[in-house]
Amino acid sequence: MEREIAEEVFAACENALARLTDVEVAIAKISDSEERAKLMHVLSVAIAEILAGVRAPVVLQYPEIQPFDDQDAAPYEPDQEEIELMRAATDAQGDAVDQLVLRECTNRWEKVAKIVGNLIPEFEQSFPHLPFVYMLARMDELEDLGKLEVAGNVWSMRYSEIRLLQPGAGVA
Repeated sequence: MEREIAEEVFAACENALARLTDVEVAIAKISDSEERAKLMHVLSVAIAEILAGVRAPVVLQYPEIQPFDDQDAAPYEPDQEEIELMRAATDAQGDAVDQLVLRECTNRWEKVAKIVGNLIPEFEQSFPHLPFVYMLARMDELEDLGKLEVAGNVWSMRYSEIRLLQPGAGVA
């Protein structure tokens, strides 16, 4: 692929991913947890396909093309209701969510959006009273506990990756 076309493809991917962030925010507002989970899963698959199937080959061929501007990756900010629901979660619920997240993670870096998308159906079924963003809060905690490594800010799901803590790696 010629460089000029690669830059055009890359820019188009970034624009598409930005619009998909708008979709993600809208889906998060759906009150029906089953419908929200289904749509969030489909969205996470679409994002993964764009990242892995279109953008990654461009970056591999032309690594000097910068992946994104940190400023366009605004983190999700939970609203007051979500914050109150997360604060009301019990230690046992936190531990159970931790186990879900750790079970889904591997030794390889994966997008937080993919992990969350894969877990939403089970999360929504097990914890219908908790917002899906509780998984992000638990990922932060798991990093602090030295169980996960995080690249980026988990609250910017499309722009961050996680994996199980690697042997010999210290807690940041």
